[in-house]
Amino acid sequence: MAAVLVVLPSSLSLMATLTDRISIHAEDARGNVMPDATVAWVSDDLAVATIDAATGDITGVAVGTATITATSGTASSDVALSVIPLATATFSGSVEPIFTMTCARAGCHTGGSAPNGMDLSAGNAYSNTVDVASTDVPAMERVSPNAPLESYLVHKLRGSQAVVGGAGSRMPLGGSVSNDEIAAIVAWILSGAANN
Repeated sequence: MAAVLVVLPSSLSLMATLTDRISIHAEDARGNVMPDATVAWVSDDLAVATIDAATGDITGVAVGTATITATSGTASSDVALSVIPLATATFSGSVEPIFTMTCARAGCHTGGSAPNGMDLSAGNAYSNTVDVASTDVPAMERVSPNAPLESYLVHKLRGSQAVVGGAGSRMPLGGSVSNDEIAAIVAWILSGAANN
């Protein structure tokens, strides 16, 4: 029985009609991690978002807000969900500008000294992320087309990297990427992560 249940992220934006999943970290009363904890999921507004009780997959139904509650044993945790209008997300129009403004700064992900060779500056970000193995979790790609939950970059932006075996801090350091911006990156990945 879980005594501690943490869902990551604690708030999430999702474009209407798209599906995403929340990461879970459960511990028993002794602090032992429970990777196979049984979790029950509930959405407080099914007109805004539905949730698959078995997998935790959330689907945005209509623009609005909802609270998603995860329960395991005596522990529960909530996620504030905002469903935003569906928009076409492209690399050049949506994703690259986010990287340029928040990540490709002096001392961060730019130039030859970028951490782990991950230069996210304009003209370099695509080739350094899509179909490139993560250095923190080599079994995962930084961006895996059509699979945001298998994309380490999404976990780093949400702060859920430890759940998939990663390390370090939530990115970007000293900055922020809004939930709506993360939703745009997720939508781009779901659409195939094209260099468009």
